[in-house]
Amino acid sequence: MDTPHFKSQKKAFNWLMDEWTKQDSPIGIIHGVSGVGKADVVRDFCGAIVKRLRGKKRLWKAAEFYEVADTATPSIPECFQEIATQLAFNGFEKMRDLLAQNLTAPLKLMLEQVLREPVIIVIHEAQRLFDSRKSAPLSEFDDILRHLMSRSNLRGKLLLVSHANIEGAWAHAIPKCRLEPLTEQEAVSFLETCLRKEELNLAITAERKLEVVNDLGCIPRAIGVLVGALRYDDLDDIIQGN
Repeated sequence: MDTPHFKSQKKAFNWLMDEWTKQDSPIGIIHGVSGVGKADVVRDFCGAIVKRLRGKKRLWKAAEFYEVADTATPSIPECFQEIATQLAFNGFEKMRDLLAQNLTAPLKLMLEQVLREPVIIVIHEAQRLFDSRKSAPLSEFDDILRHLMSRSNLRGKLLLVSHANIEGAWAHAIPKCRLEPLTEQEAVSFLETCLRKEELNLAITAERKLEVVNDLGCIPRAIGVLVGALRYDDLDDIIQGN
């Protein structure tokens, strides 16, 4: 696992590797506020899962899709077309071939066929495929999710990665894992590591480190951004500027 072994990140990684992949549900959700490290955990999970061996064959193929359009009606077919392309690049061509051969077939039926194989499909920014007012998927995506959840014996998995906590009665059967911010101790340690890496050890006094990480919500990305800014400005100037 390349991601720092912070408690919440390690818990989410282990949940993906050792729990979710063994559950019957073909869909799973990883959620947590922006910058908490979801993409890092999922990247490490995808890298680790494809290395699992059964005999001399690789068992899993994986593809991640990052660019869900931030619009009121993102194109779900375009999302899965991009996923099919990446899967083909990773050595699994079935999804691309099915899309090419069945241009008018319902997407949910094609995905069911794909997920009968040991494939991991990841959709980042999945909250964009949901109606935030209703905590429910957009109509076309809702049809896909409900269809997949009604199928049995699917070997593949669809993982939704979201900044928002995806709720609603429809989702009660979908396994979820929340990625929490760092603990205060972890956040201070991470801040010190970032400062050493940038040779900025003296930029924040020991007395202020706890205050700083709490002001940043103990979010790893926010801590990294702050340290980057300290290359050019003093801490007090940055605070006053915000």
